[in-house]
Amino acid sequence: MEVKLFAKDDLALAVQLVDELWGDTKMVLRGQLVDVHDADGAVLVYDGAAIAGILTYIILEDKFEILTFNSLIEHKGVGRMLMDVAIQIAKESHYDEVWVLTTNDNTRALKFYQRYGFALVRVNFNALDASRQLKPEIPEFGADNIRLDHEFILKLALV
Repeated sequence: MEVKLFAKDDLALAVQLVDELWGDTKMVLRGQLVDVHDADGAVLVYDGAAIAGILTYIILEDKFEILTFNSLIEHKGVGRMLMDVAIQIAKESHYDEVWVLTTNDNTRALKFYQRYGFALVRVNFNALDASRQLKPEIPEFGADNIRLDHEFILKLALV
């Protein structure tokens, strides 16, 4: 597998993929509406062309934040490889922390992040009520038919 980085001026494929996976390119991140068009990131490619995973990140309020993170192939190390790339980029950009936000329904992501070493910093209870004010199309129910209510903020210290 090969990692291909992209920048804001070269992200058409990433934007298209995020739109397919997430249903939109706009995300609510800590009370702000952000767009993948303003992100950088990486795709993980195998067999020369097929995409195995995608990562987008953004610098928000001087924090290195993962915006989207998707492994398209299960149990092959794709998530770990993408996270390793995020850590490398953050370190090279002189950040000593990586932040990620997920919702209370995303139990698989919570397990992954914690196994990787992220610590749960904060739970924003009922944060999705405010997020829906910015992005009304956020569904009421998410993965496993769990009601979408809360945000979990996790942080990985790099030093």
